[in-house]
Amino acid sequence: MAAVDRSWRWIAWAILGIGGLIVLGGVVMGLGNLRHVLYGERVEGVVIDMVREGDMYSPVVRFRLPDGELQEVKDLGSGAPDFSAGDLVTVLFMPENPGDFRLDTFERLWLVPIILLVFGGFWLMFGAVAWALSNDADIALVGERAFSVIALSGLLIGVFVLWSAADLYAGGGRAEGRVMEIRESRSIETEEVRLASGREVRRDVERISHAPVVRFVTQEGRGIEF
Repeated sequence: MAAVDRSWRWIAWAILGIGGLIVLGGVVMGLGNLRHVLYGERVEGVVIDMVREGDMYSPVVRFRLPDGELQEVKDLGSGAPDFSAGDLVTVLFMPENPGDFRLDTFERLWLVPIILLVFGGFWLMFGAVAWALSNDADIALVGERAFSVIALSGLLIGVFVLWSAADLYAGGGRAEGRVMEIRESRSIETEEVRLASGREVRRDVERISHAPVVRFVTQEGRGIEF
């Protein structure tokens, strides 16, 4: 029994360590963004271009500093373009370094830190379960509490997703789009297969996926591609 407990304890430490690092990353990112909100200068900027880099879209923003100088910066890319050329955005930048900036939207400031905190929280929960098992806790009780947390989290996420989808369907605009291209993505994965002789071998398998790139024009005349 002691050997089993010791193995669970090592597993618990590993899971807690991974979860702690993920949570720490979310906290550091959130604090960095909060620093810009509290101490950064706030100016209006305009998106002048959406730069496509592989599967990512990065907004290029131009704004004017208090001394009248124009500053042009490129923000981090995202899988789906959340801006288009001509969009007005609020820019938060540090006075001593205008290149250190954030775009003042919920998605750009808080979405990634929240995802990291939630994801890291699940790792910490599983680490706590492993730690409880290493201390000879009641498996049924631990499993019941862990399942309750997972079920509640799933319910909240499901409600948020359904609410967002319903809001988009009810209040979103509609437009005719055109498929500009079919983008191909390739990846190499390693898998284990069992031969007829019973021997297991590892082989590399190439996975190919295809996704349409669509372009449409909004009622305001803005061209959007995703």
